[in-house]
Amino acid sequence: MMEILDVVNLYDEFIDAKDLIDKQPFYQNKPVDKKWMDIFGELKMNFHKSKNLLLLVSKILSIPCSSVFVERIFRLMSSHWTDTGNQCNVGLLRAQLQVKENFTFDCIQFYYYIKEKDIQKAADNSEKYYWKRKQKGQKFPTVS
Repeated sequence: MMEILDVVNLYDEFIDAKDLIDKQPFYQNKPVDKKWMDIFGELKMNFHKSKNLLLLVSKILSIPCSSVFVERIFRLMSSHWTDTGNQCNVGLLRAQLQVKENFTFDCIQFYYYIKEKDIQKAADNSEKYYWKRKQKGQKFPTVS
């Protein structure tokens, strides 16, 4: 759900933040995201409301400044898309890329993670396969 900015309150919030920025020169040598974290922390400590300003700044800072990440994903995807990889479906390729990009574990950490979370039991469980449910006489899930 998208929140709507209240422009009148946004202006008041910006004035409060601007006064704070002008009074504190140490913001000049910090990265932009750190500056805004400090500013919102100060505003909160001084009981200033900054809902609209926070929404606006978070939307602006979420815009990527370059396409490096997207280009990296396409490069990784093309490296996986080889002669044998061409036989894979898109879902499998997507899953491989997600695992490669989102897991930062080394082999030992991953082993203990799987052991701790009982992921092996979940993977061995046949409840996720509709055709095995049918063989056992269970009903398919209904979509409404």
